[in-house]
Amino acid sequence: MDTPGIAEGTRLERDGELLWNIRTVTQKTGLSRASIYRYIKRERFPPRRRVGPNRVAWVPAEILAWIESRPQLNPRDRAPRHDRHRTKLTTVVDDSLCATNMLGAISALHGIVQTTTEDLRSGMRRRC
Repeated sequence: MDTPGIAEGTRLERDGELLWNIRTVTQKTGLSRASIYRYIKRERFPPRRRVGPNRVAWVPAEILAWIESRPQLNPRDRAPRHDRHRTKLTTVVDDSLCATNMLGAISALHGIVQTTTEDLRSGMRRRC
């Protein structure tokens, strides 16, 4: 039986399933629903097909072809394991230093406000 729009010999996953809904497409691609629709808008993802008044679907062969067209990650492009941990540690240290500096600044401001308040109170007492 010939199916229009699908080339002969095209292997469909899931035993001949002709269309995939958004849930299946997100599971197969690892993309979020929003990312899929954003890519479609930018013409970087296979278009959806209207299959009913409130229903859209994708042709599995088009999605699989899109997945295959994605560049593969070269393991050498990743940072060495020890550098990744150092980066995380540096971030934690930087964050804690930032928090320490902020606490110091807050303490200093609190001291200024407290001193100013005490000066104002003592000035008010003198006037009364």
